[in-house]
Amino acid sequence: MKAVKDSCRPSRAVAAVDLPLAGSEGRQGLMWDLSGDTEIRPKGPYVLDDGEDQGKLFFRHNVIELGNGQSNMAMLIQPRVSDLTCTWHIDASYTDTSGTHTQRIPGTGTFTTEAVPASPLQYFGNVIGRGWGCLGDVVRENCPTAEDLEQFPPGWLVEQAQT
Repeated sequence: MKAVKDSCRPSRAVAAVDLPLAGSEGRQGLMWDLSGDTEIRPKGPYVLDDGEDQGKLFFRHNVIELGNGQSNMAMLIQPRVSDLTCTWHIDASYTDTSGTHTQRIPGTGTFTTEAVPASPLQYFGNVIGRGWGCLGDVVRENCPTAEDLEQFPPGWLVEQAQT
């Protein structure tokens, strides 16, 4: 499996909400790093699961079994972008008795991963254990941890959750 960038552009989002990851069950996962220039091939996939292999290249020590009565399995696919919004897809190659094939996922479409802009007009973030904070064109009295968010650039909470 490899990720393929179809196009990238600067983020045009005017508002951003950083939600911390929560409530997910453990499942095998892959992470592609789509950050960087549009000509650069995405890095990865990396192991997303907690444990000693986290952050290592997934297919160095793992396989995805298909067919032969394998039970269905949910897999978490997570892209990472820094300052660009990218449309992308996955090319999954496999071999069966009739030869080697490549399947595009999702079919003829693409995925879109929106980056948090450097200076959104409105920015909301949940400071874990402290509450919501907000920056930009908002009523700050409803955001008790706004001062905490001023220490970090927009998107910092998302970046921390992905590392």
